[in-house]
Amino acid sequence: PIGIYPIMIIGTGGGKTRTATYTLNVTALPPPTQPDFVALYLGLPQTLIIGEQYTINFTVLNNGSDVTTTHDHLLIYNASGCYSWCWADYKIFNSHPSGYTRAVSFNWTPMTLGTFYLRACADGNHLAGSPNYACEMSQVSESNETNNDKFFQITVQDPQLPPNDSIPLASSCSGGNC
Repeated sequence: PIGIYPIMIIGTGGGKTRTATYTLNVTALPPPTQPDFVALYLGLPQTLIIGEQYTINFTVLNNGSDVTTTHDHLLIYNASGCYSWCWADYKIFNSHPSGYTRAVSFNWTPMTLGTFYLRACADGNHLAGSPNYACEMSQVSESNETNNDKFFQITVQDPQLPPNDSIPLASSCSGGNC
């Protein structure tokens, strides 16, 4: 970290001990050598109604060095009918300076009732052969590959049914598991 650090060097030899003191003044950290995409925020509407289109907002920060091209993904799946991913989309971005934050928006129209799990990931790989692997197989080598995604759980309701106050609104899932 930036700061002033006292350093004492003690040497012995020939029956004598010598001491020298120095001050190390660190004024700036070296620039990062690799990019580091961090998923900061996944914005969700509070109530989802079947058949209506929603915009899901996702914010990504490059906390490392500059990089030219990367892909951001939004994956949506459920436990009651999609044994793989129900829906997936990605967007390509071509400039990511160090410290740059970008907002990504995806539109989704839920067509099935139930509980859904959303996974937004920065630096995904749409060429992975399956959406299942889009987040695990990143395109850019990063200094930290563990902070690239956000998970949320939501419930899609039918407007014809009475509201259920016990159904939680959009909530974050801990540890990447919903």
